[in-house]
Amino acid sequence: RGTIEIDGSSTVAPITEAVAEEFRSVAPDVLVNVGISGSGGGFKQFTVGETDISDASRPIKENEAATAAENGVEYYEFLVGLDGLSVMVNPQNDFVDCMTVDQLNMLWKPESTITKWSDLDSSWPDRKINLYGPGTDSGTFDYFTEEVNGEAKLSRADYTASEDDNVLVQGISGDRNALGYFGFAYYAVSADKLKLLDIDNGNGCVAPTIETIASGTYSPLSRPLFIYVNKERAQQRAELRSFVEFYMENGAQLAEEVGYVPLPQASYQQNLAVLSGQQVMMEAGPKVALSGTIEIDGSSTVAPITEAVAEEFRKEQPGVLVKVGISGSGGGFKRFMVGETDVSDASRAIKSSEAATAAENGISYFEFLVGVDGLSVMVNPDNDFVNCLMIEQLNMLWKPESTISKWSDIDSSWPDRDINLYGPGTDSGTFDYFTEEVNGEAKLSRADYTASEDDNVLVQGISGDRNALGYFGFAYYAVSADKLKLLDIDNGNGCVAPTIETIASGTYSPLSRPLFIYVNKERAQQRAELRSFVEFYMENGAQLAEEVGYVPLPQASYQQNLAVLSGQQVMMEAGPKVALSGTIEIDGSSTVAPITEAVAEEFRKEQPGVLVNVGISGSGGGFKRFMVGETDVSDASRAIKSSEAATAAENSISYFEFLVGVDGLSVMVNPDNDFVNCLMLEQLNMLWKPESTISKWSDLDSSWPDRDINLYGPGTDSGTFDYFTEE
Repeated sequence: RGTIEIDGSSTVAPITEAVAEEFRSVAPDVLVNVGISGSGGGFKQFTVGETDISDASRPIKENEAATAAENGVEYYEFLVGLDGLSVMVNPQNDFVDCMTVDQLNMLWKPESTITKWSDLDSSWPDRKINLYGPGTDSGTFDYFTEEVNGEAKLSRADYTASEDDNVLVQGISGDRNALGYFGFAYYAVSADKLKLLDIDNGNGCVAPTIETIASGTYSPLSRPLFIYVNKERAQQRAELRSFVEFYMENGAQLAEEVGYVPLPQASYQQNLAVLSGQQVMMEAGPKVALSGTIEIDGSSTVAPITEAVAEEFRKEQPGVLVKVGISGSGGGFKRFMVGETDVSDASRAIKSSEAATAAENGISYFEFLVGVDGLSVMVNPDNDFVNCLMIEQLNMLWKPESTISKWSDIDSSWPDRDINLYGPGTDSGTFDYFTEEVNGEAKLSRADYTASEDDNVLVQGISGDRNALGYFGFAYYAVSADKLKLLDIDNGNGCVAPTIETIASGTYSPLSRPLFIYVNKERAQQRAELRSFVEFYMENGAQLAEEVGYVPLPQASYQQNLAVLSGQQVMMEAGPKVALSGTIEIDGSSTVAPITEAVAEEFRKEQPGVLVNVGISGSGGGFKRFMVGETDVSDASRAIKSSEAATAAENSISYFEFLVGVDGLSVMVNPDNDFVNCLMLEQLNMLWKPESTISKWSDLDSSWPDRDINLYGPGTDSGTFDYFTEE
């Protein structure tokens, strides 16, 4: 008996409705209500406890998870199927059969001026295009805009929008000039009313089908589908728990019946194991002679460490063949997340899209930090005029719109000679990291350079070209130092050379970065030779990383990796309250400080022997001290950055992250200001963007006085600054 309230994505709804219908036949006394308000609308209800389950065609966002935490809502996230976003036109349309992703971007980007078919292709009719698509609360909208326009919610607004895909079907089928998009299942049940288009991502036209969505060849519009389940209610209410169990036991068949791609059965079994609280533990065994083959691929930067480990491991276990390939971090993940390899070398963290693909294929994994590297910028040894480059100069040289082609374009005192550029390919984690740190966004780079995923090729190129400049990992420079000239880097605090010491200390910034291996979890639990290899990696990684030119982690970090591998958990136990003494050092965000100071004041009444020092240096300043062990607690009005987390790991600082409250950034004026009561986000952007020329109130609104605006705000080390500028 009971009622189960479900709401959310119209894309996931057909699966959930099919499950609910079948469930009613075995539990007729349980009423299952399935609503459709879009992924965002569903999360709005779920995060405040109004529903038991939220259907979603995208993962929960950080701010939604924060709202859930504020309201004491814990949840399970279960992947339940795959979908291919489908682009459709009216059946009377006889001239369009395939569209490129670039054409979709031209059509749907916010600044698009395309209104006719002929604007997209001059051979198409000079007829109007009428656009249809999901509303802004829809996960389908988020996913499509992110994949097509580069950022979720970035879209033109002049289209017919609905959270209900049935409304879109009706619109497109009744309008000969229509084009729209939604989930594959809604197309499948209305195929007689619509014309489905193939999509070309640069590798030819591909139609969305069960097979192409499952294989990933229908890219980039394949996406995972989720349900989120209220954890406490699932544990306490038998009818809800039974429904979720029924969902996992029957989801594969029902997902396929309603037109979606089911997951491997192992994924549903994994969901059931999570629901029941089961844990898979591993037990160590005695060292024995092993045999088998271990497949490894990925980053050319991490490869020297892995190859060194493999070479030493073969001496101990000659019956085990360890194959180490080099296809770049991205290339390695492509193979790893479909189960082709056992270990993936990576010079960047796995991306959310890659993690989703792994989950779709039933691949769970361990992520192990194994060393630190400093990206190195090099020129030919014959170059006698460049010894140091500023980050700004690297940006001028490598940004996508760069027109620099000669050394004199960077510095007028340098020769009027061509610059020939060398660097890693776009599948490389080195490429991702360099472009993010230098150009502000991963993969944002000029394309007219000699590229290779193999750093040895770059060494040969730079060493043989007197006009060359290139970048790759420090280890490849170290073994070829006689063929290359290493440049210092100036981030604004003077020229610093990459060395073991400067990379480890973080003074070689911002081009120091963490190195990872990813290990297939299930295989490591089941195959003794793989488990033994990873253990050997952690036991010998520090020494071997240093031998091949990288910065090793503290030994405690490798021990922590071993503990994770063996399934050990470090738990905290509460003790009796006693009189305590000592000093607690806290620093960080001025926004969080009032809460911390209030807590400290009350705590001192209970524990007068404990001195609590609360400093204010901004979120960034607080993290700088915290990640090197100078403070015990860091106040922050933003999440820790990956570079800060990496520095903490290098210094063997592990930490808890606790959400303690929510703040609303406030915009204020002087009380004498009697003409401004409200500002639009667009006006704030006009006022605060880097290229803003606004200096007077009348520049924002012609009805306001022609008076100067004097701006005040937090410093650049502040989390408030980060959050405001991002939003």
